[in-house]
Amino acid sequence: MPWKSPTHLHVLKARLACPAGVLIIYDIALIVHILAAIALVGMMIFYVFILTPALARVPPAHAAVIGDKVGSMLAVLGPVTLAALGVSGFFRLAESNLLRGFLGPTFFSSWFGCAVAVMFFAWLVLVLTGTLSGVWYIRVLRRKLPYSAGLRDLEARRARQERISTWQSRLNYLNVSLGLLAALGGALFELKG
Repeated sequence: MPWKSPTHLHVLKARLACPAGVLIIYDIALIVHILAAIALVGMMIFYVFILTPALARVPPAHAAVIGDKVGSMLAVLGPVTLAALGVSGFFRLAESNLLRGFLGPTFFSSWFGCAVAVMFFAWLVLVLTGTLSGVWYIRVLRRKLPYSAGLRDLEARRARQERISTWQSRLNYLNVSLGLLAALGGALFELKG
């Protein structure tokens, strides 16, 4: 028997059975989920389509300073928004009584389940690529050379940074695509529910 997606009436019945304190938590989770999604997708679009082209037009020394300051802020904002999306997303599933059947084989047989799956898998890949980006940023791009380093070490480090920066820019386009795909999943979640 295929899984039936909950309708808005189903969600309303589930909400009526909840105590008032739980309803407030669900409403806060909805607000946090929407704001975190807007912040994450907006941050990624800003970085890829506004900041990166602007940094290409300024002298390299200035671009390094600006990129380091903005990159440090984004390195904090990214994991915070991803964590907020994960926690609030599971609260949203609990509100709709979907947590028990989540990721079951019949869950994905409806539009509702497909929308949740799109959001979940996009979020999961964003967490993985964000972790990878963070490791690259800390281990390679922010690491300073020792005082005893010579010209060969400097050139090797520059080549490694350039190679990783190329992969990082490709990963940024993937992240923007995934963020927009997750936003589309959220719209389908509301429209087809």
